[in-house]
Amino acid sequence: MGQLMEKDLADFVGPKASYYLDKWRAPLSGNGSDAGFNWAAFFLSGLWLAYRKMYLATFIFLGIIAVETFVEEMIYASMNVGPQAQKGIGRIINLIIAFVCGRFGNTWYLSHALKVVNDVRSQGLPEDETAAVLARRGGRSVWLALGAMVMFTAVLVATFIAVELMSRS
Repeated sequence: MGQLMEKDLADFVGPKASYYLDKWRAPLSGNGSDAGFNWAAFFLSGLWLAYRKMYLATFIFLGIIAVETFVEEMIYASMNVGPQAQKGIGRIINLIIAFVCGRFGNTWYLSHALKVVNDVRSQGLPEDETAAVLARRGGRSVWLALGAMVMFTAVLVATFIAVELMSRS
């Protein structure tokens, strides 16, 4: 990884840049594609995506959760699945989602970071302005994570209402 690329990625990531740069070293140097496991993405999944300002990934995640929850609830309603089985199935699905986010989170974040770095670099800005734009477009956002939590809750409530209305008809 070149020094300019490393600086750009560090500017983009902000605090904890050394963690990500270490994880991304192999994929960036062409010595493999494994960017390691991300425990924050495992435990926080969709919230972590929003926290790291990966908007598209956050919306895709919420969409997948909405569809999965809707299908799951429709199956439960049509098959009279008991509450204990529902809890077990829900835990398994949550674990699978968490594992996928943990396993691929660093890779998704690298892809996002490279896209933003390339976009900013293509503007031909002076170095100090490039660093400022990368810092602004990257980094972290607690507010976006909280917003994702609200959206996630709204998606679940809307899904449960839709399932309830469909089961009544």
